[in-house]
Amino acid sequence: MARSRPTRPQIPNLSKLLTKIEETLRVEIDAEAQKLMDAQSQKFVSQIQRQDFESFHEYPLSPPYLRRKMRLGADTRVMIATATYTNGIRVFTKRITGPRKQYRIGFHWSAKARTLKGEVSPILLHDLGVVQEYGTMKTNLPARPHWRPYKQQVFAPALQSWRTSVPMRVLARVRDIYGAAVEIGT
Repeated sequence: MARSRPTRPQIPNLSKLLTKIEETLRVEIDAEAQKLMDAQSQKFVSQIQRQDFESFHEYPLSPPYLRRKMRLGADTRVMIATATYTNGIRVFTKRITGPRKQYRIGFHWSAKARTLKGEVSPILLHDLGVVQEYGTMKTNLPARPHWRPYKQQVFAPALQSWRTSVPMRVLARVRDIYGAAVEIGT
């Protein structure tokens, strides 16, 4: 009777496995980051639409400007004459060093504001946001901070929470995909 040869244990190529795990981690973290940024962008726009910033109430629209908005049928809330401002707020991603991405909430660099009559204005939405945030003495426009308060009061805590909860979710996802191979490194 012939003796069967013992089978050799299958040892995975650790270099390939680690590369696949790293790629999976990157994809999962990017997906989680995109979800966070999309949700935060929507919350920010919603907060503007609800007029949920102190500065909007502290410095309401001037009576002449409010009358003009009403006469032209524009929205009478602060920052929402034509909705171009809120509709222009988006999430942008940019590749930085290798596979890493940088996320930001803001306006497209070339997006333009609109006049109360709905015509395209020469003013960039980014510039309009800066003027609204900090005010200007040139046109006697008061500062109506909304980007900075949102970042400090809502976005920063959400990001901190994300930084503590996402690694566990991502690791669980990697374990689902690669099983015991991940347990070796933990």
